[in-house]
Amino acid sequence: KNYNDSINEFCKSIPTTHAYGQEFMQHTSESLHKSKVEFVLEWDYDDKKLSDVQSLLRIAFHDKAKHVMVRKVKRGNSVILICYAPPHHHEELKRLVKDNEVELTNEKVLSVTIGGDVILKRKPDDKAKGGVRSSKISKAIAQ
Repeated sequence: KNYNDSINEFCKSIPTTHAYGQEFMQHTSESLHKSKVEFVLEWDYDDKKLSDVQSLLRIAFHDKAKHVMVRKVKRGNSVILICYAPPHHHEELKRLVKDNEVELTNEKVLSVTIGGDVILKRKPDDKAKGGVRSSKISKAIAQ
């Protein structure tokens, strides 16, 4: 096994409920604050794994996902995923979110904010609740 295989296996086994409130990276620079990327997700808290977070980032940002670092997964009325990305990637990340709006909506993304700009926003869909994995997330996990 290589490092990436081990990380992927680990992420498939850890429920996101174990990650709520945990800091994945230290916030020390003022510039990081300006490069915040936030997802609000209509996910079932108990049904998701860290690999689902990784898959969501790949769906949203494709190969640019490697530049997006997860800082925290919070639990409120929804699941809130707080990430950071270098400011020089913001315009491309915003374009990718717009291009992938349908896929992100299918993945129960309620909103995406990048650098203070709301890029995607939708109302919760009561019929869509339940956290069932879509085929797109399942395919992304398999990669």
